[in-house]
Amino acid sequence: MKIKVENLSEEVTEAELEDAFADFGEVLEVEVKTEPDNKVGFVKMRYNEDARAAINIVDGSPMAGKVLKVSPAFKQQRKKRRRGKYSKKGTKAL
Repeated sequence: MKIKVENLSEEVTEAELEDAFADFGEVLEVEVKTEPDNKVGFVKMRYNEDARAAINIVDGSPMAGKVLKVSPAFKQQRKKRRRGKYSKKGTKAL
């Protein structure tokens, strides 16, 4: 399961983020991205149960002077565009 960690301090590194989650289970991947107003981390853990435990405990805890917001990371789904009056196969849309 992939976990999203928001509100990271500028000083937090990938290694520190990995250490924070390694106590809960096997960490497969860690990535830190800097957005315009926020630094966000993503942690991928092998087992969903370990990830859920980490989310429940780490969410709301402090790290480097900031309170973390931790949640499951979901892929953004693209909205399907409608193609006018007719669907793809040429039949009239309802």
